[in-house]
Amino acid sequence: MQEKAQLLRDNDMIEQALVHTERTVSGGLKTRRKDLTIVLLLASNLLSFMLLLGLPRLWSHLPPTTPDPTSTSNASNMFSPAPTIGMQLPDTSSPAKLELALTASHGPALVSELPTHPVQFHWSTAYSSPDDSEADDLWNAIDTAHGYIAVEHEWARERGWMASMPVPGDETKALYVLEGYHQFHCLKIVRTVFLQSIAGKELSYPVQHARHCFDYFRQFIQCHADPTPLYTLGRHTSGDGQWHMCKDWNALRDYATENSACFRDRVGNESLREQFGNCEGLENDGVIA
Repeated sequence: MQEKAQLLRDNDMIEQALVHTERTVSGGLKTRRKDLTIVLLLASNLLSFMLLLGLPRLWSHLPPTTPDPTSTSNASNMFSPAPTIGMQLPDTSSPAKLELALTASHGPALVSELPTHPVQFHWSTAYSSPDDSEADDLWNAIDTAHGYIAVEHEWARERGWMASMPVPGDETKALYVLEGYHQFHCLKIVRTVFLQSIAGKELSYPVQHARHCFDYFRQFIQCHADPTPLYTLGRHTSGDGQWHMCKDWNALRDYATENSACFRDRVGNESLREQFGNCEGLENDGVIA
């Protein structure tokens, strides 16, 4: 009987201890919830106060709701690629503006009004003669430096041309290269590297330069996407003898002559400055047109 009574007393003590623990934990949680609520209220009030003080200043730095077409920092430009130094990105907000911007950025620099005339394309010409000496003479005669032109900075800016480096020795003018001559420059490099490679000779140009030229031609071909339908009479003869309407290279040559930067390819160890100021013999670029 005494053991049973002791067991009942022990159970009562355990139950009282559990009740006390539950009340303590519950009270602690309530206290913590109360403390957390106070902290959140204080933080909310502090944030509201800071916003009231700082919102006007923050708002003044945000882009306007209605974009300013004359501004270079409006919201529509936030997702545009950052232009490189001297690069003028066209306005692409509408097809009409894009066409106008591209026309303005081209300007007379591209001589877009060159006269055109029919030219017959052939599978083989003197430039692809199996007589290497004959073909080499023709290719070596092409003077790609003829395509360097110089115009006044302000004149170029008024026509939307991208800013370019000043002409060494004449800071008042900007230096440009007509793309047709740059294409000839790349074509001559590719031809030289190709012939030297198959002959097992030391290359005159780094291979990476030739790779650049190949990729440049790819970009140019994709850009122009020529849809001319070439007739075919058998293997390897597509378009042989077919007529094309082409821009007059002679007119481009004359334009380059009239605006010449008097540049020549490097001779020996001469400096960049010494490559300019060579205005003799500018009438001919060596291209047979």
